[in-house]
Amino acid sequence: MRKRGYGIIISAAFMSGLTACGSGGANPAEPVSKTDTQVETAETAGKEQADEADETDKAASEAVVSKETNGVERTMKSAGYDRRSERAAFIYALNQLYSNHKLPDGSDCGFDGYGDISENKFAVYDVDSDGRDELIIQYTTTYMAGMAAGIYGYDEASNTIREELLEFPALTFYNNGVIEAGWSHNQGLAGDFWPYTLYRYNQNTDTYTSVGMVDAWDRSYWESDYDGNPFPNAIDRDGDGIIYYVMTGGEYEVNTPVDSKEYNQWRNSYVGGAEEIYIPFIDLTRENINSLN
Repeated sequence: MRKRGYGIIISAAFMSGLTACGSGGANPAEPVSKTDTQVETAETAGKEQADEADETDKAASEAVVSKETNGVERTMKSAGYDRRSERAAFIYALNQLYSNHKLPDGSDCGFDGYGDISENKFAVYDVDSDGRDELIIQYTTTYMAGMAAGIYGYDEASNTIREELLEFPALTFYNNGVIEAGWSHNQGLAGDFWPYTLYRYNQNTDTYTSVGMVDAWDRSYWESDYDGNPFPNAIDRDGDGIIYYVMTGGEYEVNTPVDSKEYNQWRNSYVGGAEEIYIPFIDLTRENINSLN
């Protein structure tokens, strides 16, 4: 009962205070008319609609496109290019390969006549993250040295596709524009390590540039090289029995071997923490080619 009475006293005092404030000589607020309220509401609604329209225009102008790639979401701005003409150029190139056995550069693909042309693969995917799709072809129905993987971009000025990279079809794609291209043959001393060339996408030229080649020597397979030189134990400081040849001059040479630490430092300077991209290749069939329409 005391608690209830205390609450009543507080309420009474509060109301008394409000009455005192109202009698302190200040003019009471004038009531807002219904017309004023309607005008204010209309103005607010109009402003909100204008803001929404501005946001819509902004989103449309930026044309932000999101892609989900092997668990990695990438956001890119579309350049507003002629996608229809791009697809037509891709379809033409694929039909030339399928029907006439011609690669996009016009050269003969060396079809062996034994396999099925549909065993070859292609994909349409923005592999270099420039906001435009590329045509990626993997051609394997030929002799080993003739097998090829090509990346082609659409050129609006000439309404044709042009080559960004042509390599042996043993490519590993990374989401930072780096591609590892395995060689068609192992030189022999590397054992289980497969030699490769590392490429990096060049935005200025819209092509891939080689940043180096890598080969290795595994002592567990060969104690000496083809010239009889013994395995360089002094270079193998970590004692794992393998040394590497990192060639950045564009020529194959094995004069400057390095240990795992130096090799990994070089590789990480390009690949680093990049993640591998899964490319959705499909068979080179009429149906799949026509699906690009």
